[in-house]
Amino acid sequence: MPKIMVAIANYKGFLAADTSKSLESLFLHNYQSEFKIQWMRSVSTGCPVLPRVRNHLVQSMLNEGCDGILFVDDDIGFEA
Repeated sequence: MPKIMVAIANYKGFLAADTSKSLESLFLHNYQSEFKIQWMRSVSTGCPVLPRVRNHLVQSMLNEGCDGILFVDDDIGFEA
């Protein structure tokens, strides 16, 4: 089973309602699917320098042995 990290670079610690709904839909879709993905979440807060935060999240992904990373902005909605 692939292990994917959902990484959210977040400065203030809040997610937009659309982002939360999209993540819920993504996890529910995966739960109901034949092809299962193990999801791991990682949220980094407090640093305004986006490239630095993304590098930190990628390092976390590698340390956890994940197969991939999905960067999600904290203020967008998307289709699962």
